[in-house]
Amino acid sequence: MGESPKATRASIWAIAFDQMSSDSPSRQLYQSDDLLNFVSAITDEPELYRCIDPLVSCHFSVFRDGDELGWHYDPKTNLVLTLQLQDADDGGHFEFANGVRSKEFDNAEIELAIIEGRYDKILSPDLRPGTLTIINGYSSFHRVTPVLGNRERIVTLLNYSKTPGYCFSDNIQQRFFGRVA
Repeated sequence: MGESPKATRASIWAIAFDQMSSDSPSRQLYQSDDLLNFVSAITDEPELYRCIDPLVSCHFSVFRDGDELGWHYDPKTNLVLTLQLQDADDGGHFEFANGVRSKEFDNAEIELAIIEGRYDKILSPDLRPGTLTIINGYSSFHRVTPVLGNRERIVTLLNYSKTPGYCFSDNIQQRFFGRVA
């Protein structure tokens, strides 16, 4: 995750790729050439690769009562496809500000306005179980709002890269899974 001008909170449960069984539908979906070709076609990225990261490449994010993922950016070469599996009782909304990171202007002021709730161009799509989304998290500042209630918000994240052999940093692995591969 990229740097922001102010720290934000991240509390999340994650199930790593190496913990998924070989017959997991999410794992099978991620390893499907048909899905890779589909994502490549709709993003107009002719050279798109599955990440080879043994933990982060495909994983589950589980948000329980009080969990959230604060405002952040994703790594530059990364493209994330998410599949919403279960909604929380309340909260757990995906929010983003499209195209905030740019070479053309200083984004620190906009990032701070977003974090402090002073930015009026936040988008929050109505994601339901079964919704598939693709985000350019490198240029879009995004988060998951705090989850409330007993029902968990569960999402599968499938990570692709414009660079062959891409693996996430040890820091990201440690922060999300409590270990390094």
